Amino acid sequence: MNRLVKEKSDYLLQHSKDPVDWFPWDKEAFKKAEEEDKPLFISIGYSSCYWCHVMRKECFQDPEVASLLNKSFVSIKVDREERPDIDIFYMNICQLLTGSGGWPLSVCATSKGYPFFVGTYFPKHRSLNSLGFIDLIKIFSDKWKNRREELLEISHNIISVLKSMDKREKDLLGPKSMKSPKEIFADLSIRFDKRWGGFGLAPKFPTPYFIEFLLDWYKKTRNFKALDMAEKTLTCMSNGGIFDHVGGGFHRYSVDEMWRIPHFEKMLYDQALISMAYIKGYSITKKERYAEIAKKTLNYTLEVLKDSKGGFFTSEDSSVDGKEGAFYTWTKDEILKVIPKEHSELFCEFFAIKDRGNFKDGKNVLYIPVDLEEFAQKRNMTVDSLKKIIDFCLSGLLLARSKRKRPFKDKKILSSQNGLMIAALAKAYKVFGGGAYLQSSMECADFVLKNLKGKNGILYHRYK
Repeated sequence: MNRLVKEKSDYLLQHSKDPVDWFPWDKEAFKKAEEEDKPLFISIGYSSCYWCHVMRKECFQDPEVASLLNKSFVSIKVDREERPDIDIFYMNICQLLTGSGGWPLSVCATSKGYPFFVGTYFPKHRSLNSLGFIDLIKIFSDKWKNRREELLEISHNIISVLKSMDKREKDLLGPKSMKSPKEIFADLSIRFDKRWGGFGLAPKFPTPYFIEFLLDWYKKTRNFKALDMAEKTLTCMSNGGIFDHVGGGFHRYSVDEMWRIPHFEKMLYDQALISMAYIKGYSITKKERYAEIAKKTLNYTLEVLKDSKGGFFTSEDSSVDGKEGAFYTWTKDEILKVIPKEHSELFCEFFAIKDRGNFKDGKNVLYIPVDLEEFAQKRNMTVDSLKKIIDFCLSGLLLARSKRKRPFKDKKILSSQNGLMIAALAKAYKVFGGGAYLQSSMECADFVLKNLKGKNGILYHRYK
């Protein structure tokens, strides 16, 4: 066990048995680095991050890597959800230097925390696309001993650029710097994916705040292009594998632009924000599909992420026993054993189930390549009869899946994300009715006020 065993974060506790001599972010780590004249290695991630688990297995659990790190660095592990202030500081630097970001975030810094190198995931050994983590340790260990002035100059320049950018942003703040709704709509129109909905290329993330903006803009201006953009995105997302057709709820993002193959972790904030977009979509269009998706998303959250005391947990992992998507994916044979034989051909065609799988290792992700109405017409069926068959088969898969080992659940409760859930449940009650939504919203608010509000009136960030 290392020092992380005393922490409350599930992510830090996962690393408490690593041979790396981890510190949490505290004064002791910085003091040790100063006294021993060592640089810091800061690793930032979160418990449901797939690549964080991969790097842990490849690097942080490896005795060779741990020995090199312990000899040359003082290592700090940070849960980005517990300390978003630390994460955003180093993530801004990563995006500034590399043009991209992500987790795990890997930082080499001076004993004061000033970075001279920032990256994301590194395999143990060099690959075609990446520097090896062992190489990285050796390079910066050598430079710290023999060419330290070079590293100090880099860190000084990084901080100077950040300060100048911060000043420029403050100078620009004010009404003149803010885009008008018309300008925002024009920007979204340029970025919009006309074929698959959403904004930008793969990997494609749900952006429910853009959808809500478009729906509000349509409501205000009756601009049907805004409505079409919002509806295209809502429809393609709900048809894609990014939506869990079996158990409800949305995965974090899609690795392709078609929303079909997801990264499988499920985040509380996504469930709240996305459900609010579908609620608004239903309230404007009255399309039952949007109501159904919103309800399934909220019901997943209530059934799986709600604590018995009323608050909501942060996330569910993407993998089980190191196998990505193991809980959510199916071989064709697994599906055929569950659903009635007379529906098997229809069901497999509807969800694009392949003999060899559409994911990896022969597994399938359920997604809908053809809209329900078009598929029903092709099969010469009514939409209602088709839907009854699909729902019946899905209920069988849900029962079969309930016997599988569930992904790891991060049980910290964040006031910010619970605030989003309070809003989502209240809006669901306002639009759909249903006492369960109102009751759960009130219970969550009571939980936050009871457990996260200090005597001095401040709202605490995390409860565990």
